[in-house]
Amino acid sequence: EHGEEHGEHEEGGEHEEGVEHEEGEEHEEEFHFTPKDTEVACMLLGAVSFFLGLLYLVNWSDDDIRRYTWKIISTTISIFLAVLLFQGINKVVLTFIMPLGDMTVSIIQIGQCLLYIMIMQFSIAFISGAICEGDDHGLDKEVWVYNDPLSKKNGKEVEAEYKPRNPNAQRTVVVNEMKMEIPVIKMKLKLETRVQMMKCYARLLAHMAGFAAINAGGTMQQLKIFQTNAWMSLLPTVIVLAVVLVVFKCLGMLRDAMFKAAKEQGRAGKRAKLYDAEVDEAENDISSLSVSFLIVQSIRFAITGVMPNAEGEEELETPHDYGCTSALYGIGLLFALMACALVVALAKQATHHEEETENEEEEENFVERMTEIALNGAAMTFAWCCLWGTRWAYDKFLFENLSKFKDAEHSAKNKYPSKVMQRVVIALNLSAVACASVFILDKIDDYSRGSGSSSDEQVKAIQILVNSLAILIGFSWEHSFEGGVSAVASMAQPGVQQTLAKLAMGLAIASVMTPMWRKHILTKEMALEKLKDDREKSATKEKKQEGGAQQNLLQHTTSPENA
Repeated sequence: EHGEEHGEHEEGGEHEEGVEHEEGEEHEEEFHFTPKDTEVACMLLGAVSFFLGLLYLVNWSDDDIRRYTWKIISTTISIFLAVLLFQGINKVVLTFIMPLGDMTVSIIQIGQCLLYIMIMQFSIAFISGAICEGDDHGLDKEVWVYNDPLSKKNGKEVEAEYKPRNPNAQRTVVVNEMKMEIPVIKMKLKLETRVQMMKCYARLLAHMAGFAAINAGGTMQQLKIFQTNAWMSLLPTVIVLAVVLVVFKCLGMLRDAMFKAAKEQGRAGKRAKLYDAEVDEAENDISSLSVSFLIVQSIRFAITGVMPNAEGEEELETPHDYGCTSALYGIGLLFALMACALVVALAKQATHHEEETENEEEEENFVERMTEIALNGAAMTFAWCCLWGTRWAYDKFLFENLSKFKDAEHSAKNKYPSKVMQRVVIALNLSAVACASVFILDKIDDYSRGSGSSSDEQVKAIQILVNSLAILIGFSWEHSFEGGVSAVASMAQPGVQQTLAKLAMGLAIASVMTPMWRKHILTKEMALEKLKDDREKSATKEKKQEGGAQQNLLQHTTSPENA
């Protein structure tokens, strides 16, 4: 009996082990991860790592790296918001004008660009106080402002009941009701706030106008007359640039008249100067952005024989080979070198301003402005070439390794994996390369300054290269964000509903992100830029004082009395 019980026990144990083994197999099968799970996991881990990396960079020990980081973030958000708003509005406009024909559409698109320019001009004139404001602007009034980044009151005016410990200093402390010392700074708060508002909306509207000009020229390039060869495809670039420059000239004359009127009325013309300076920079951005994109369209047409559409996309059965990619990268590098050469040209032009008559100065200002547009345009052309060259290389890589990426969700029409994922991977790769390049350029700059071999031209050349890389990162992430918005909007019904969904998303995102960008990101960029300028002015002043002291000593030692 005991043996029988033992046998039954062994049989029962084997049965239980078999059941547990089967349950274990079922348990393992339940935790089988799908390709979507893997993609989401990679996105989750990548997003966390990316944001932690950004936090590391914005708190870097080197002021230059922190300034570059905030500039890159600010540029990316500005470009993203501008494209988002412009494309949402433009899709609605195209719904009504597409049946009118390509030439009519091109003319209307130019009109849309001019409308954005006029909105920008009026907005900046209003914010600066150049129009619709009385004589008492209060921009020169200095007040005490909280200077504690960890406090919610940072950047706000100190209450009247709190008195600064040293009223004659530029920086001091106040003691609050809890007997705590809080750092404060004396500044022209109203002026600083106004400049910040102007820069925010000038940059945003300038980018919108620039993308409108891109769309106008890109639509014109689709006409058969401009697709006979690459040189003919450049004519829309010339036409768009000529139109905007004529408009800018007329508006510049209007601003000059406003400044003269202020002088005749006994006013200093401070607000007119603010308006003119900010708008002048915005107008250069419009010209540079539109010209650079349209030139790259023609370059791509010359390399491949295929004219991209107005948004730069191509519909191809097979991607371009790596030879085309190398050619585009090489041309982009040439434009980067051209930008550095133009920095030297601008530095030479700056030495001739003091000895000019009024007419010569006006001519010189025009030449200087065109040089600045060419410089910024060359930097942006380098960025566009790198972006599209990377897109070409990635498309070719996927085409050659297509079998590795096939699954049930990829239809025959969609030859590649997720377009949004593709853009994100490209943006990450370009960001990594650009950030590494920024660190190398910063080390070169620091070494040159430390050894005393640095020149103004070298510093400006490094700065323009860093700006080019910032623009490249901005363009790459803008493509990713735009693809994400389009993917979400595609859930609506095709046609009018999808167009309105994209517009609504653009307006909603812009209404939330624009104040955040202005208050918390653009302010950091401007503060670090001001810190850099103050340090450069201080260093220049110190060099002049040292030079003057050495000259006085030399004169003293060579004078006849001491001979």
